[in-house]
Amino acid sequence: MKIDDSGCLFWCGTHNANGYAIVCFNYRNYLVSRLICWIFLDLDVDNLKIFALHNCRNTGCINIKHLYMSDQSDNMQDRYRDTPHWATKKTHCKRGHEFTPENIYWAEGHRKCLTCKRMQSKARHDKENEKRRKEQGTIETTDLNGNVVIKAIRKVVHGDAHI
Repeated sequence: MKIDDSGCLFWCGTHNANGYAIVCFNYRNYLVSRLICWIFLDLDVDNLKIFALHNCRNTGCINIKHLYMSDQSDNMQDRYRDTPHWATKKTHCKRGHEFTPENIYWAEGHRKCLTCKRMQSKARHDKENEKRRKEQGTIETTDLNGNVVIKAIRKVVHGDAHI
C-alpha cells in the first residue's frame, strides 16, 4: 500500500475500470472500500443500497478516515460535486436548438428544449386534425391566394366522389 501527501492509502492490488480497489473474498469480488467499511463501520456488504463513499474523492483510497457510508442520493451528489454531469455542458438540443433561458423548461429534473416541444405539439395537433377531418369527410386545400380552405366531401355514390 502507498500513502500520499493527503493521507490517502492506495491499494496496490487490482482495480476495476473505474479505479476502485477490488479483491476476491469468499469466491466473490468486492470493492475494498466496502470491505473496510464492513470491518470497521459494520456495513452489511450484501446491502447494495448503502454505499462506501470517499471524502477524499480518490476512488482507489482505502483509508478508513476517508470513508463513510451513505445512500444512493448522497453517492450521486458526491459523484458530481467536483465534476459536473456531462449533460450540463451541452449548449444545444439534439435537433440543434440552443439551450437559452427562454428556450428551456424542466421536466423530471432534466432540461428540455421548448422549441422541440412546440414543434412536437404542432405535429401532434396537425395529425389529430387530419384524422378528424377524414372521419368527418372533409379535406383541406389551398385556394389561389394560399388561403386554407376546408371542403366537405359528399359520400361516394356509385363510385363517383363529388366535392
